[in-house]
Order: sequence, then C-alpha cells, then structure tokens
Amino acid sequence: MLDMIRQFAGKLSHSEKVALAADLRQMIAEELAAPGGEPATCPHCGCTDLVRRGRDARGAQRYLRGGCARSFTARSRGLLARSKLAASQRVDFAQCLADAPALRECAERCGTCLRTAWSVRHRACEVMASRLEPFRAVGEVQVDGKYFAESPGGNHARPAGHEGAGTFEMPRKRHRSGSDIHVRGLPDLRVCAVTGAGELGDDLAEVCCRGQASEADLLGVLRGRAGLGATAETDGKGEYAGALAALGAAHVTVDAKDRTTDNINVVNSMHSRLGHFMDGFHGVSTKHPRHYLDWFCYGEQFRGSDGDARERIYRHECDGTYQTSRKGYVGMPIPFPRYWELAA
Repeated sequence: MLDMIRQFAGKLSHSEKVALAADLRQMIAEELAAPGGEPATCPHCGCTDLVRRGRDARGAQRYLRGGCARSFTARSRGLLARSKLAASQRVDFAQCLADAPALRECAERCGTCLRTAWSVRHRACEVMASRLEPFRAVGEVQVDGKYFAESPGGNHARPAGHEGAGTFEMPRKRHRSGSDIHVRGLPDLRVCAVTGAGELGDDLAEVCCRGQASEADLLGVLRGRAGLGATAETDGKGEYAGALAALGAAHVTVDAKDRTTDNINVVNSMHSRLGHFMDGFHGVSTKHPRHYLDWFCYGEQFRGSDGDARERIYRHECDGTYQTSRKGYVGMPIPFPRYWELAA
C-alpha cells in the first residue's frame, strides 16, 4: 500500500504534493483528537446517569443528563471544545510546546496572532499541570531555591476600550537593561521558587515568596510533600533545617563548593535546565510563573520517555480541560503584593 502511495505521489506536481501533505496532516490530527470513548460523568454536575441524544453539527455524539437537563459531548468543557483552530494548527501548537520557543516564534509557526498563541499556551499549561505526578519525598531528595527577576510583563499602555486597559499600574520604576536588579543579596525584586528532585524521578518547582524564603514560606511548600522517612539534602540555609524538622524529615547540610563530598548536583542540574528553559521566553511575567514551572516539570517528567513528544502533548490536550478564562489570565494580580503595599 505504501509503495502504491509513493508511486502516486511521485506523479504529482509540487503544489499538489504540498496540498496532499496538508490534507494528510489534517486527517492525522483529527484522528488523534477523536474521543476515546463515552464520558463517564456529566461535565456540568458530575452525575453518572447519562443517555444518548443525537449528534452535534460536527457529527459528535451528544449526551443528556436527566437531572440538570443539559446536553454535552465527550469534548465539552475540554481544551479543544470551542477552539476555532484547525486540527493541524493544534498539532503545530503541540510541537511548539515540545520545543518551547518564544511566543512570537510560536505564533508565526502556527499561523496565528500573538493573543491566540498566548491564550493557547496558558490553557495547555493547565492541562500539562493536571498530568504531573505529585512530588513524593521518599528516601533521599534534594531541595534548593531558584530565583527569578521580577518582570511585570505584558502591554502596560493599552488604549482606552482595549481589553485590560486601566487594570495595570507599574509598581516600581522601570529598569534599564536590567542593571538595577544586580545588587548584593536577595532583594525582594526577585521571586523565589522552591525546587526539588527525588529518587523516583519526580520534580518539584513551585513559587514560594519574594526574596529570601523564610521557614514559614518553606513549610507552606513542603507540607504534604516531605515528612517522616525522608532525608532532604540542602545547602547551608538555616530556614530549611527548621522547616524540615517541623515536618519530621531528616536534614543533611551539604557544602555545594566542597568537591570532595556529596553535593546537591542533581537539583543544581535541574536549575541549569530550568534557567535555560526560562531564558528562551525573554522574560516571563511574574503573574504567570506557575504555568511555566508546570510546563517545565511536565517536560522533565517525560524527558527520558520514548515516543513522539508532539503526539503525546496533543493527545493530552485532546483529553484535557482548563478552568481559567482568558480574562482570568489577563486580570491575574501580581503575586505577593505585600511588598509593594509597604513600599507605597
């Protein structure tokens, strides 16, 4: 069969081959996006008492819940449910999620505007977050902090009547070439993300606070993730010792500069990959670091797996759902506003 197809394609002109390739990509994308079976519950109320009720305009099977009297399909409230993009464009977006290019390059590769590319990216990050395995501090784990410069990203000069106009007020003077952030110590203009790497291959990356993390900040992140039976290796910061002792976990202090003893090279290597990942976006807004950290952890979780990353991401998108609307993303407040309230 493949030989017949190759012989047929060899007789086509260049433009016909391009059109055929586009049609094949669309067919493959639609096949991957096909629902895997009947829904188990109603997406509106969660009831399991469902009956079939006709088909929608696309030919998909609709279902009816007797209690709430609302109909739906297997893709209702899913990531692709109301998408107007072609299936082939969604596959291109999946490839961009695998490659992690800057937003402008992503929009050019997928043939969309920046606004659409931005919305699709954040919704996909919600789906990837739902696929993450929970961080389990079993056996020996390494924990450390990674710091990012504050970045109130986005268009802050929106004209009147534009979406988001008048919703943002710059909390500080604008930096020039980033020189103002390079000061000694850990100023509150940096955001701390607690990171961890365990024996089971699971990773932790969660925004914690501004500046130096306190014992209370670390407890808020590590509670439920580290406890009895775990041994955490950290650097010499005393806040880790207090937080881990309160959780009942053993603590081992490691000198990162001493090459003759064990060190926290696993989590430091993770920091290197995380820094390279973030640098590719040319500044991530401080309002949305959680999505990008989830995106990074998703890639780390499947880093050593076989198979096509694009196909895996696209399948997860087809089965995934998101909760936050675009307006919710745009109007999301800057985290940890207490610093700016005190500085005002």
